[in-house]
Parts: sequence; structure tokens; C-alpha cells
Amino acid sequence: NGVFVFNAFLYSLLTGCLFHLLFVRLTGGRRLFSACMAVLGVVSLHNLLIRPIMQIVYPAFVAFLLALLTVLEKPRKASGYVWLGLINSVAFYLYPYLWMMTFAVTGLLFLHLLIMRDRTAIRSFLLMSLGIGIVCIPQILTLVSLFSDNMAAAVSIRTGLVETHR
Repeated sequence: NGVFVFNAFLYSLLTGCLFHLLFVRLTGGRRLFSACMAVLGVVSLHNLLIRPIMQIVYPAFVAFLLALLTVLEKPRKASGYVWLGLINSVAFYLYPYLWMMTFAVTGLLFLHLLIMRDRTAIRSFLLMSLGIGIVCIPQILTLVSLFSDNMAAAVSIRTGLVETHR
């Protein structure tokens, strides 16, 4: 039970710190307001952050928002795409609903870049997408095997009998 409490505290602290960084960026450096908003964000997510799977999903989601904000602020800076691609790849391995949302937002970012007609940003985006695709190949093959291999499908059904959400 001590590990559960430690993890809940650690991941709540991590989520709060990431929230604080996000709000500092969004408010233009208003640290006190950002700290209050970070505390409010963690408190409002408390019942979700005590669940083990959500302890890693919410920090990854806030990190995705930070990376997305970096790309939106400076679309020609390649390092922003590296971070965005890294977080998208991590999201693909972490949780299905997380990667679906991050990939959808990344697709909308691509449409935004096409409308803006920024060739440098589009090239960086396409390189990022290629990197995401290469990094995600093992998980894609695993997902394909779950639908094509009878033994993998049986294992998937049996592991699905464990309660993971309430």
C-alpha cells in the first residue's frame, strides 16, 4: 500500500509540475497564477490520478500539449517536431485513447501547416511523421497479430478479464 501512495504522490507532483510549465507558457510568465491553476488541475484530477494507468497518461498528455504549443509558437524550429514526435510515439505505446487523440491533433496540425503553406514546417512535420511510423512499427505488428493470430487473440481476451477501470 505504501508503493501505491508513493506513486500517487509522485505522479500527482509530476502532473502538477507539467501543468505549471504549461500554464506559465500560456499566461506569459504569470507564475503565481500558473501555480494556482496547476494545483487546481491536479486537485480536479485527483480521483483519476490515483488509478495506476492514469498516473502515466495525464503527464504524457500535458507533455504533448507542451510540445504542441512549442510547435505552434515556432513552426519552423525542428527541435519542436522532435519533442512532438517523441511524445506521439510514447503515447502510441502507453494508452489507446491517448494516442488516438494525439494523432488526431497532430493530423489537424498537418492540415494547419498545409493551409499556411510553410514548406519548411511541412518538411519537418513529414520527417517527424516518418520517425513516428518507424518507432511505432513493433506496436503496430503486435496489434496486427492480435487480430490475425488465434493464440494472441485468446491471450488478449483472457487479459481483458482483469478489471482495469472503474
